[in-house]
Amino acid sequence: MQIKSTPGESPVPAGDRRAAERTTSVYRPVLIETAEFGGFCLVRNLSPGGMMGVVYTQFGAEQPVTVQFHPDHVVTGVIVWSKEGRIGIRFNTRIDVDAVLQNLASKSVGTRVNRAPRLPIEYPAEVEIGGRLRKIRLLDISQRGMKAVVNCPMQPGDELVVRLEGLQPHRAEVRWVEDGVAGLNFILPIGFEDLARWVIERQSAQPHSW
Repeated sequence: MQIKSTPGESPVPAGDRRAAERTTSVYRPVLIETAEFGGFCLVRNLSPGGMMGVVYTQFGAEQPVTVQFHPDHVVTGVIVWSKEGRIGIRFNTRIDVDAVLQNLASKSVGTRVNRAPRLPIEYPAEVEIGGRLRKIRLLDISQRGMKAVVNCPMQPGDELVVRLEGLQPHRAEVRWVEDGVAGLNFILPIGFEDLARWVIERQSAQPHSW
C-alpha cells in the first residue's frame, strides 16, 4: 500500500475547509454501501472529514453511504459528488486519519487477521475439481478469496479452478470446509478493477445481497 501526504484533489467541496485540512493519498480497497448498491471502492484521497474514491460507476449526489474500512470500523456519510467513475464522500463524523491508515496497513486488527475486504454477494458459480465441473453458490468474495456453499467432496489443501460468469477462471486452494460451506483462497488475486466492475455488472442485473 502506498501512503503519502499530498495537497491533491479534495474529497469534498472546496468550501468545506474543515473537512479538507489534510488530505492523504491512499491506494486501498474498502467496501461502500448505499440504499441500492454494495460494492468495492478504491480510496485515493482521505481526510478527517471525507474521502475521494474510484468506483467505476455513477451515483446521484446527496445519497447516504456507509464506508467499511474494516469490519470493526464502519463510517457513515453522504456522497457529495460523482463524476467519471469517482465519488466524493463527506463523513458524518470526523475520523482519525492516522489511526485508520495504521489499521489499514497492519497485518491484524484486534485478534483478527486484517484480510482484504470481503463483499457479501450471492451468485451461482462452478468449480473444476478432480476433472469434473461442480456447481457451487458464492456467498462472499474479495480479491484474494471467496466463501461458497458446496455440494461436492473437498478438503483443505485441494486445488481447483473457480468459474464465475464474467470473470476469467481463477485457480484456488481450499482453506477450510465446514457444514457444506468452504473457504477458498485464490492462487493469484483478482485485479481490483476486474472485481469491482464484475460486482457492478452482477448488481445491475439483480438486487444486491449485503
